[in-house]
Amino acid sequence: MNYLTCLLLSFLLATTPLLAQSKKPASGKKPAAVAKRQRTVAEVNAMLYIQPDKRFIMQPDRTVGGPGKPFFWLGDTAWELFHRLTREEADLYLKNRADKGFTVIQAVILAEFDGLTQPNQYGALPLQNNDPTKPNEAYFQ
Repeated sequence: MNYLTCLLLSFLLATTPLLAQSKKPASGKKPAAVAKRQRTVAEVNAMLYIQPDKRFIMQPDRTVGGPGKPFFWLGDTAWELFHRLTREEADLYLKNRADKGFTVIQAVILAEFDGLTQPNQYGALPLQNNDPTKPNEAYFQ
């Protein structure tokens, strides 16, 4: 399960477009002491949470203490992304999707078509001896 969480978060981070930048102060004025620190996109996305009424996945504001807003799930599917593509091809694909505004890429870890018996582009199988309790670390690099 550790791998699933890691991969989901990494794709959310890789595909979420940059959030709006904070407004710049009026020219000629020095900004007052900044009470709220700007969060990075990675920090914001790592803190996605489900609203207490379970109606929305929420995304915190970029400023510490700012109000949250619903996370917009615009997903694309790349079911065999981990199995069929090289890392460079995956990076190119993810950049393309992020540039088009996608916020989520849905993929499977164990590929449907021969994913347990045919190695990925680097010659690694996802499981040791087809045992789901023994993931192959090399496959998830």
